[in-house]
Amino acid sequence: MSSDSVVRFIEDRMASSGLTDPVGVTSVVLPGGARLSGFTVRPHQAEAVWRYWRALRPVTGWTPVVTTWTGHEKLGDLLRVEGAGSEAAPEPAGTGARVAATVRRIIEAVVAGTPEHDREEEREVTDPQRLVHHLRGPWGEVLPGDPLAFTRRWSGRLTLLLAETEGGYQLPLFVPGLLHNTNSAASPTAVDLSPRDHHAFLRHWYDRYGAEVFFINGTEVQLLVDRPPVDPLPAARLAVEHYAYADELMDVVELGDRQVRSDVWSFWWD
Repeated sequence: MSSDSVVRFIEDRMASSGLTDPVGVTSVVLPGGARLSGFTVRPHQAEAVWRYWRALRPVTGWTPVVTTWTGHEKLGDLLRVEGAGSEAAPEPAGTGARVAATVRRIIEAVVAGTPEHDREEEREVTDPQRLVHHLRGPWGEVLPGDPLAFTRRWSGRLTLLLAETEGGYQLPLFVPGLLHNTNSAASPTAVDLSPRDHHAFLRHWYDRYGAEVFFINGTEVQLLVDRPPVDPLPAARLAVEHYAYADELMDVVELGDRQVRSDVWSFWWD
């Protein structure tokens, strides 16, 4: 479809859904040939609109994500980031192995950067087999999260992007400008996470837990999760992965007791 046809399609779908009137619908074809569209939505409607377009993904081939980037001009800035759309094709198999290697590298750097007298304590919470003994439970049920908690930090409208990708885990490759200034937890030796690092974690969590990218604002990611772990050892393993992924999530025990067992996962970087 042409860009004009896509805009009309989006407008017609939103009108028939009864959810919201889309504002400022924009649609462009990226250098790699894939399409990116967007329109603004009110924060309290963000989840419902996202779920509506996720249900349509088998029909449209578009992956929805909510972001704070608003307006045609801002969207243009986002797309001018070098590499936009150039890596939309799926990465070869092996993302699980890449995640495992990345987690090991980051955790080793964390321990190495810890004062020697604190290293044993650090190992206690970065080794899942030892961390599991610190988790409290109760186990066996998913903890409900608040998908719209992030809207309390953002006023005005948000943008719903529709990206022609296989899944939300490809978005850091598809539009590199969506995430920036993101570091691993290996402080004070933290390294910037590359788009492929983000993709590896997000693809791994999508495959294993049904975690879908819901919100990205540049230094924050929120996932909605279909199958979070509800048993101690899987929760401990995942808590270490979350800790490795985002440098602001420093309490690994709390991650294992709460976030990883929730149907909403939040990550942020300063």
